Amino acid sequence: MLTSEEQKMTLLAPCLPLRFLVRPERRAKKPSGMEGFSESACFHRLFDLFWTFRDVPAVALLSDEERSVLAEFTRVFESLAWRVITGHPHISELPGDDLSPLLPSGGRLLQMLEARTADSRRFGWLRQLFRAFRVSHTLAAEPER
Repeated sequence: MLTSEEQKMTLLAPCLPLRFLVRPERRAKKPSGMEGFSESACFHRLFDLFWTFRDVPAVALLSDEERSVLAEFTRVFESLAWRVITGHPHISELPGDDLSPLLPSGGRLLQMLEARTADSRRFGWLRQLFRAFRVSHTLAAEPER
């Protein structure tokens, strides 16, 4: 069973590759160290690193509608002609660098995940502040030994 924090991270992590896929301004700034790679290679690497939906407990967090969109996205992703980059066996790219087939379902999935995680992003800094205050307050209240 995933903790509340693990659940949040499980839903937030796939947003990184999806934002790169869907938002042109994200594609304009490739990940550090990948500037010389194609956009599809960058997306593939981000997908490989941050895609939590390979695991059953992660998929179980999704609603039926979200699972349906995820299934469509996965079907399209797996149908594409990914080819391994010579010298980088953990990264693949698409001939012609065409990620457009992934945009419809990727955009819908990103929108759904962002809606689910919006509160955790918006108030995350505040929760961290309160958490730090509670820890320091608890430590200060402990008697010396």
